[in-house]
Amino acid sequence: MNTNTYECSYVEVLEILKHIPQEQYNRIPEEKILFYEKNKNKEYKYIYNEQTPNLSRKAKIILVNIYKEYIANANEKNKIEKILELNNQKQEIEKQNKFNNTEIFKAMEDKYPKAYKEVIEILKFVPEEDLVKIPKEMIEMFNKKMDKNYSFTIDLEKEFEEQILLDETKAILANIFMDYWATDQQRFEIKTKKMYEMQKLEDEKKQKYNPDALFKKEVPQINKDINEKNKLPIELKKESFYKKIIKFFKKVFHIN
Repeated sequence: MNTNTYECSYVEVLEILKHIPQEQYNRIPEEKILFYEKNKNKEYKYIYNEQTPNLSRKAKIILVNIYKEYIANANEKNKIEKILELNNQKQEIEKQNKFNNTEIFKAMEDKYPKAYKEVIEILKFVPEEDLVKIPKEMIEMFNKKMDKNYSFTIDLEKEFEEQILLDETKAILANIFMDYWATDQQRFEIKTKKMYEMQKLEDEKKQKYNPDALFKKEVPQINKDINEKNKLPIELKKESFYKKIIKFFKKVFHIN
């Protein structure tokens, strides 16, 4: 059994939470506990040992996030936020060090106007009730700065991940999903995953080859009803494509 999964980490988290003071436990939202109960790997067994808890990295990150969000006092939260901010800055610096400034700015100048055009075209398939959640200023900026001569179209018959998109487009849409479309529970899971990824980067520096980094690839599902799907009205296809977008980012962020 691959225990390096969120489902197994939920088992560890639930077991640890049994050993914290009741007053602290009561601060954690009930729906979060129920989420872990619902999604845990019921075949995985974890026995808590106070001296050597032997927790997975994912479980550690989830517990840190729970402590920060619901248990820590204002001073402790401030310290944790500063540590996370420093880690983010450190990662950004490391990324930028891979390229010189000229190459970075040239890449941005070339790609972002095209990415804005792709985003605007994709947003045409988003229902009005979700589109209005995005600030008008952001939409206006995309329209103003996009490359109007760049030709881009969506193939409604393909899954979202099969569309040929710029990486910058995916990054913009990922931020839109996280900031404006995701539920509070999904945002919590995304933050948890980010914290896990930061910890993972630190661990990889200490151990270049880490077997825990190997994950099974998901096998894409094949739609056997292609002919039926081709008969759908264009409006239903638009609605279906939006669902593909949401499904894609849920898979990217490993959330439900």
